[in-house]
Amino acid sequence: MPPTRLRHDEVTRLALERIRRDLQQRPHHRSVLVAHTFVAGGESSESERELTVGNVDRVSVEAFTGFDYVALGHLHGSQQLDGPRLAYSGTPLPYSFSEQHHTKSVRIVELNAAGQPTVEIVPLQVGRSLATIEGCIEQLCRDPQFEAAVEARVRVILTDEVLPLQAMARLRERFPHVAELRHRPPELLRSTASERHQQVQQAASPFELTSAFFADQQGRSANSAEAELLQQALEAAARGGER
Repeated sequence: MPPTRLRHDEVTRLALERIRRDLQQRPHHRSVLVAHTFVAGGESSESERELTVGNVDRVSVEAFTGFDYVALGHLHGSQQLDGPRLAYSGTPLPYSFSEQHHTKSVRIVELNAAGQPTVEIVPLQVGRSLATIEGCIEQLCRDPQFEAAVEARVRVILTDEVLPLQAMARLRERFPHVAELRHRPPELLRSTASERHQQVQQAASPFELTSAFFADQQGRSANSAEAELLQQALEAAARGGER
């Protein structure tokens, strides 16, 4: 029989048990454990990489029993999981827009003679702030309500029905630190997989198939000018790409 593969929680517990046995030989010492892991109950963001399916990578809080203070790394938000004794300090800078509401900080920890921690959280306030703004391009480029985002690192969600030409260049005229652009047109209704399969089966011509794809991607049918461009592209493809 092949050996059973241990889960991350089990491996961590085995390692911590060895450390606890060593601590038993040092009865008057205070203990600080540093661990880079995902403890169950921690609040994650889009920045952390998921390496497993489900929750098999999680380590329970109970695994860290017996240590005076546990300094955790991996999760990017500052948080504590067992009072001040077990905590993530978080990253000093944000790594994605999912962290835009984090208050980046460091933790100054003091242990008394009994090993009880006293923690001071010091905000860092370093680096450029993050902001997500949403609206049509004309509104974003002109409306005074977005003035606070001018000096921030910006994620823009454009709600124009059609993605404007040179959208990023236009946005950078007002928001010089824009880092991400997403297009979210209103009432975008995409077909289901079965509906797309049916459209392929029912398409009587390459033009109908291309038009159906356009409608699925844009959430609307092509207008006359767009339909003409699609037809010209198909005709050019049929000639081997010659215009």
